[in-house]
Amino acid sequence: MVTIYIGDISPLSDKAVFAACYDRIDAVRQKKVRQYKQEADRRRSLLAGCLLQTAVKEIKSEESGLPPKAAPLPLSYTYGTGQKPYLADYPEIFFNLSHSGNYVVCAVAEEETGVDIQSRRKVKASVAERFFSPEDNALLKQCCAADKEEGEKLFCDIWSVKEAYIKLSGRGLSQGMNTSALMFTDEGKQGQRRGIVRGSGKESPNAFFSLYDGIKNYSLAVCCYSEITDIIIKETVIV
Repeated sequence: MVTIYIGDISPLSDKAVFAACYDRIDAVRQKKVRQYKQEADRRRSLLAGCLLQTAVKEIKSEESGLPPKAAPLPLSYTYGTGQKPYLADYPEIFFNLSHSGNYVVCAVAEEETGVDIQSRRKVKASVAERFFSPEDNALLKQCCAADKEEGEKLFCDIWSVKEAYIKLSGRGLSQGMNTSALMFTDEGKQGQRRGIVRGSGKESPNAFFSLYDGIKNYSLAVCCYSEITDIIIKETVIV
């Protein structure tokens, strides 16, 4: 099971809300927030810290009765391949963060996971031809021929899955988006679509993905090496 926490940075434009949220995150994340020069980047980093705190507190609350409004957990981090972050004190909790536009997402699971959110936008066919595999491009061209708007949506969906898959491995963009191909399998719960990322070998193994369509004009994907049987979506309002 994967739980995805979703938040909107808009409320953080209020200085009082920003300050209150800043007090809820760990010292490492506070330092990272301060390092950003752009206000929007500070808000995204802050919200990412808040979502991660919320996720870990909820998990530990279920396990040991930690109060949800307890003081911020002093999270510390270790880093794996490609500087992928892990929680040093909670190695059993795997997480991944992503942001785009006004939205920040945090995925937590009991196994390696990767998550990505993309604001949908119009793109040139040459971009897909450059970055996607032949199988992905064939699927995309077929969709565009039937419905151009659906084709543009599918492009962002594929891109989001590819990013989530790359983040799952921790190898970064050096892995290449064209080293894998997507195969849609079935519909999950309402607003979710599932499938398989077929890798090209040992360096790019197969994985499973799920797409969530609940945020208008955004593509949101999560990937795991095990089949994703259930996803819980938690929209978090920062006040």
